Amino acid sequence: MVKNTIGGKKGKMLSNKRSGSGGEKKLRLSMNEDEIYVCVSKVFGSGMFLVIDNDGKEYKAHLRGKMKGPNKRHNFVSLFSILLVGLRSDFSDSTNCDILFVYDDHDVLSLSLLPYLNLGNLISFHHNHSFIDNNNDLFATHIPNININLNDHSDNNIHIHNTDIDFNTI
Repeated sequence: MVKNTIGGKKGKMLSNKRSGSGGEKKLRLSMNEDEIYVCVSKVFGSGMFLVIDNDGKEYKAHLRGKMKGPNKRHNFVSLFSILLVGLRSDFSDSTNCDILFVYDDHDVLSLSLLPYLNLGNLISFHHNHSFIDNNNDLFATHIPNININLNDHSDNNIHIHNTDIDFNTI
């Protein structure tokens, strides 16, 4: 039995007995057409997430039981995370899917370098937090240019000049 020398809450749970091989984890790629790459757009709680694929289609993703509990620290899903999900093709509702793998930032870089994967929209959504669709700007976020004049030392106020803000489009 592992002796808890440090103390604290659940110190024995963090021991090496559940770590497995402890080696480098392999990059998990999609094996068939029911496995797709998505990005998290909303967190519902209780292991449920709203995700968007590369084409802009939304799915409801469920975190599986083996990724919860002690394995949660290795499979932490947050907003704008890139995931590999498996579609539930046997159900009538095709918008539900299960999370198979959680990619960290190093894995996202490795995925973006693969030439046969077209993940441009997902990578853009992951980094810029906006989804740009070439056919429709429904998900696009436009940030106006704001000029700040800091060279004017006549008074201590900062003058902000809004040049490209159109409030009808907001």
